[in-house]
Amino acid sequence: MGAGSYGGFGNTYGTAVPGDAVYRSNPELYFEYIGKRTDKDKNGVYDIVAHGEKKIIRVEHNGKIISIDSRVAAKLIAHKKDYKNGQALRLLSCNTGSSPQGFAQNLANKLNVVVEAPTKLVWAFPNGKYIVASRMKNNPNKPNLKDLGRFKKFYPGGKKK
Repeated sequence: MGAGSYGGFGNTYGTAVPGDAVYRSNPELYFEYIGKRTDKDKNGVYDIVAHGEKKIIRVEHNGKIISIDSRVAAKLIAHKKDYKNGQALRLLSCNTGSSPQGFAQNLANKLNVVVEAPTKLVWAFPNGKYIVASRMKNNPNKPNLKDLGRFKKFYPGGKKK
């Protein structure tokens, strides 16, 4: 399947790369591509860009990639100078919204804010466009456009306001 096989994404967007570091040989491409998105901090929501899984995100610390849970992430976010206390978050981190008791819900509880997170992998294209989708079974380096995910909102305490 070539770059032109992404339905509505086609050659206009180029080849997508997933935000999941486990299966990738060039993880820096995800950060480069997602950094070109046009909806940065949409509606005042604070964006967190990191590789992720159901219960953790991966960040660089002292030149090494480490996995952190929602408790550590909450402390790091709360101490960021540009983060406003109480500001909603959007995780551009794969699978962090895939579990009702996972990373996104725990982060919402810890910071007492709404957290929006992807239910599957986040795939970023060279022009900054991105989608949420699983991997193709026969080609794990391509998004499965028949199995799309979404950004789901998580509320403190698990309840909608």
